[in-house]
Order: sequence, then structure tokens, then C-alpha cells
Amino acid sequence: MTWHAQSGRLVLAGGEAKLFREAVLCMCDIIVGAVDDEESFFDGAAVFDRMSRSQQLASLEVVVRQLFHPTAECLPLTAWSEATLASVLREVRSLVLMEVEEGERNEFQQTVVDVLDAHEDIAGFESDKDWSYLLEAYEDRFLWDLDFEDDEITDLSPEQSSQARLLLGIGDDYYSSAPPDLLAQESLQQAAKRIWVVIDG
Repeated sequence: MTWHAQSGRLVLAGGEAKLFREAVLCMCDIIVGAVDDEESFFDGAAVFDRMSRSQQLASLEVVVRQLFHPTAECLPLTAWSEATLASVLREVRSLVLMEVEEGERNEFQQTVVDVLDAHEDIAGFESDKDWSYLLEAYEDRFLWDLDFEDDEITDLSPEQSSQARLLLGIGDDYYSSAPPDLLAQESLQQAAKRIWVVIDG
């Protein structure tokens, strides 16, 4: 399926697909490896971090299908779906900055530069901060805005919440749409393996 991004309908391919694959599989390892009472915290979006581990994996599977496989329909943009993508993008950022710290141009850095056609821009880069600006531009390629971070709107009265959503151009079900979850009999390990299959399938 295709992701409805700010820059148009996107399907990952080539080096960009490889970068996202690494980010998603790293997230799966963290989620599966966490102890039962431990939160899986990715610092991408509070909505995703507040999910249970089974919801995180189920949400990742849905979003991964959208990113890696083309179809006629796009996934509706909701707080949980955009927060999931934002968390993947934060992991992408971590992978790129890890390469920056190593001091040599490597494939993930090159992927971001190629996608943004920023070859001239990086000539004067001297620090992680310079790369952070570039990565923000890369993230903007996928995310329309940061509405998923404004879920406190749901704490307002129904009338105030409706007015706030109207002013911000947010649909009625943007925050109320619940994230998916695994079936009761499914294990985290099974879900993580299925995500792997979705990406490589």
C-alpha cells in the first residue's frame, strides 16, 4: 500500500527501503526484548510510546504495509498511524546520526542526501546539528504536521474539542481511531516475524 505523504504518495524503494527496514527491525527487537513491565520508549511520539507493546507491533505492521507496498488506497491518517511513522522516522534519525558520529560517509547518510538532492548542502556540515536540520527536512517529506502530538484536544469538552479540530483542520476520528492490536493468542515474537515477512515479501 502507498503512504499518503505531504510530498505525494510514497512507496519505499532502494536505499530508502533498506534504511527503513533496518529502523523497523531495530524497533521490533526493542519491543520484543523489553521486560513485561517495561515501556518501549522511542521518543518519536507520545501516542506511540503510550501504546502497549502488542499495539506497537500491530501498528508497525499496518504502517509498514503502507510504506513498502503500492496499492490504490492509502491508510487514513490518524494520530496512531502518524505517531507510528514518526517513531520509525526517529529511529531512522538515530541510525543516520550514528553514522555521522563514526566520522565517515556511509550508506544511510548517502540515502538521505540522495533523496533530498542535498549534495551541495552537506559540503559545509561540521556537526550533528547540521545533520539534524537535514533530517528534519527528510521527516517533513513524510509527515504533514505534528497534529498527533496535540492529543490533549481530547481532554477538552466536546464543544471545545470540536472547535479546536475545526480550526486545525483535523477530522472527527483523527484522535478517536484506536490503534490495532494483536490477537490474544499471538505472541510478540510471532508479530515481529510477520513484520519482517511483510517488509521482505
